[in-house]
Amino acid sequence: MAAARNKRLAQATKTPASPATQPEPSDAPALPVGELDKDHIRDQMEEILPLVRGCYERTLLRRPDLEGKAVM
Repeated sequence: MAAARNKRLAQATKTPASPATQPEPSDAPALPVGELDKDHIRDQMEEILPLVRGCYERTLLRRPDLEGKAVM
């Protein structure tokens, strides 16, 4: 089962998003201009990525046909 999950995960990362699934440009106001510490951003991403991966893997168990690509 793990091999099949790993294969689906690998395929999901290789599948390009179709133009229909691309987000539309937003009229939302621009984010504030300033500097963010790169180390802080890296630390936060390292903390949250396992949570995102866990969410994807749990959903994959319910929906084995799930595919796509998450870009952060």
